[in-house]
Amino acid sequence: MRGEKGPWIAVGLVLLGALWSSAGLAQEPIVLQWGVGQGGQFIELYQRVAEMFEERHPHVKIEIVQAGYDELREKVIVAHAAGDPIDVFEAHSAHLMEMVDRGIARDLGPFLAADPSVDLEGYIPVTVTGNQVRGRQVALPVAAFVDVLYVNVEHFKTLGLPLPPQPHGCAPDSCPEEWTWQEFAETLQRLTRDTDGDGVPDRFGLQLGDWWPRTTPFLFQAGAHFFDESYTRAILDSEEAVDALSFLQDLSLRGFLSGGGFSGGTASTYISGPWDLPGLDASGIDYDVVMLPRHRHHGTRASNLPIHMSAITPHPEIAWEFIKFVISPEVQSTLTESVEWVISSYIPAALEYVRAPGGPAGKHVFFEQMMADPGHRVITHPALSQMDPIVQRAWTSIWRGESAVRPALEEATRQMNAVMASYASSEAGE
Repeated sequence: MRGEKGPWIAVGLVLLGALWSSAGLAQEPIVLQWGVGQGGQFIELYQRVAEMFEERHPHVKIEIVQAGYDELREKVIVAHAAGDPIDVFEAHSAHLMEMVDRGIARDLGPFLAADPSVDLEGYIPVTVTGNQVRGRQVALPVAAFVDVLYVNVEHFKTLGLPLPPQPHGCAPDSCPEEWTWQEFAETLQRLTRDTDGDGVPDRFGLQLGDWWPRTTPFLFQAGAHFFDESYTRAILDSEEAVDALSFLQDLSLRGFLSGGGFSGGTASTYISGPWDLPGLDASGIDYDVVMLPRHRHHGTRASNLPIHMSAITPHPEIAWEFIKFVISPEVQSTLTESVEWVISSYIPAALEYVRAPGGPAGKHVFFEQMMADPGHRVITHPALSQMDPIVQRAWTSIWRGESAVRPALEEATRQMNAVMASYASSEAGE
């Protein structure tokens, strides 16, 4: 019997060796690159998230690749073309469709369908739809940003004007009516003043220049879109877009708007996002934050910090685990520890933040504005950089009254569609 043990011991050692080798391979160090487009305070946030993930996955090293969004776009494209991708990355919303058309960003739909632990119903809707292209979920939201209306409280008080009504978050039996475009225009008219008596206004109702991205809340409130659902045709000549631009042209030609001045006290209201809070706090202006007016819909310029997965990452399972971790309740509840004015895209974490004492002014308004927004098609296209000057020329001519709204938008739409057709032809190799 002693002689029979030898073969069994040998077999056992072989099996143990195989198991040890397999375990070693499973735990072989993996480097996962994370491309991020924000700097400053966000670096601390990124580093904390990376360290938290590494603690739970000792065999994974998160390598942060930080660059501005335009530079990061180039890095992502070059790395993909070289077959050595940045595994997960952020992309500016303007580049969203390009990342899809180039086959760089992976459709996360199959991962979501196979993983019931992620329920997107728990996230702010506009941040979820803001990462969809042609019905595909190509990124998930990390944090959220949104434009609201900043108001100079002193200017309102001096004129005896009540601050704009805020129906959200109020008791059901005491909610005021939401203010309309007409009421907004009347308020801007009263706020526009000639304070030195020289016959020329030197304080304006609203700081809003003709830079088209800043005006998009009004297009969304009117129900307008830049592109059709397939992103193959520009539709900026729609009746909804004409409605929005006619309203803005009227405000401009009546002299209620200025290109700047809120932080200096020469404009009474200002449309912007939470990134302006630190500067306004430092300015000493007595300001408040309120929701934008409503027209056909609520609407605002909402954006988010997205996280995409490379379509060719060699580590899709680990990349998905990392994406899930970044949007998890655990991580989402810690976002404001690094960047105070960032709002989580995860609704319970956002509610916890806005209900907690302290923090920036009007933080609840940013959350309520996002929750009220029904969502809109992302303004994105691989040839958007070529369309940008076309749109800007139309906006400037409308702003100055050099062109009627409808023909300006019709011409801009015609030129945009020519650019899109040229892009489609080049992609088809014609």
